[in-house]
Amino acid sequence: MDVMEKPGFIKIIFDYPFHLGVPDALFPIRLDDDKEKVALIGITAREGVQTFDKGKLIRNRPIEGKTDLKFEDAGTETKGIELCGFGEDNQPLFWVTASKHGKSVYPWFFSEIEIIFPVNHVYAAWSDPTNSKYVNNLSVQFFNKFLLAYRNASQDVFNKYLSESDDFSSYKALYISEFTEEENKKSTTELLMPGLVKQRAFKPYPMKADMKETDIPLIQAKICPPLMTNAKKKMIKVEQVKPLLAGGVGIFSIQIFNQILLSGMERYAMDKDYRMAILEFDTAVEMAIMFFLVTALIKLGKSDQEIDKLFDEENNEAREIQRKGQGYLTTHSKIKRLDEHFAELRKKRNLSEVSIYKSQECNNWNLLVRKKRNAIVHAWEHFGEDDCKKAFGAAQKFIRFIQKIGAETMNVN
Repeated sequence: MDVMEKPGFIKIIFDYPFHLGVPDALFPIRLDDDKEKVALIGITAREGVQTFDKGKLIRNRPIEGKTDLKFEDAGTETKGIELCGFGEDNQPLFWVTASKHGKSVYPWFFSEIEIIFPVNHVYAAWSDPTNSKYVNNLSVQFFNKFLLAYRNASQDVFNKYLSESDDFSSYKALYISEFTEEENKKSTTELLMPGLVKQRAFKPYPMKADMKETDIPLIQAKICPPLMTNAKKKMIKVEQVKPLLAGGVGIFSIQIFNQILLSGMERYAMDKDYRMAILEFDTAVEMAIMFFLVTALIKLGKSDQEIDKLFDEENNEAREIQRKGQGYLTTHSKIKRLDEHFAELRKKRNLSEVSIYKSQECNNWNLLVRKKRNAIVHAWEHFGEDDCKKAFGAAQKFIRFIQKIGAETMNVN
């Protein structure tokens, strides 16, 4: 956010559709990558249904083929609450109805989140898209660090991290509080003391162009169940899914490496947990290599006991052949052995020799996935969305390349 002349605190309030077992208090937090990024987070347990539309809802109004998002009167005279079902532990779930304009659902137990942090200019939050994104993303980072600490302390994992692009809340409200001339001479850490912050006056910061304080101070608003994603999916063909539902082997099975690849995609797309996604992409590649290597060994007449010994790191014979450069104990060694065994099997079928280890697909995997995996495992290095996206592409292409060669060589994929 650009340095400007009105420093102060921003307060963001939103509902989080999971109950968090912490006392009603303000918790100080600092982001690891920047000592200046400090905040207070308040968690208030809520029971019942809460909506935050101030008599208005945001709706789609198609005009000449386009979608126009506008706030409309919610028809408060007909607004009400109705039971829509039951969730975990038989707890009730409710609809908040607002006439013909829409519905919002909340669970019975949830948390109200309050995040307060300093910025260089409190009125810059909506001056351009970069600033508004900064404010929203920073609040997400603060909350996710809090949730990580809470999970570690409580062992409660029945919750979800927030995403920078979207989250589980139907609204985010924005409030501001300017520093006085005297406060500008003090450090933000000193001003961010919980006792002082509780005494501060915050005013709603509007999102509309006329900037009236009577406007709704929302960063975002959506009317949908908080545990659903508001996205229309691409239709698949019936014949694509039927064989997979029927089970079976080969092309009619969902191999474990494909399941792990999809799990990594969920980490990437839903959780925005880029480090764990990269780890799962690399694991998927290792599982694919192992699948085809073991299959090749079986095709070449090896018994289960012989195969187990080859991959046993405590077996003296396995360690000895690894030392001689012919082992199976590292990922790169496994790829080289896969090359050798594929070559032997392809020769029997009069197929041309193809190298997996020297392929561009293998090189891309090593550069974009394996090296990042090692940096994460050994140094917990951070990687962003672009790194994760490239890692997925490289892992998927390498797996599909191995599958293609495996299908040609052994009629297995």
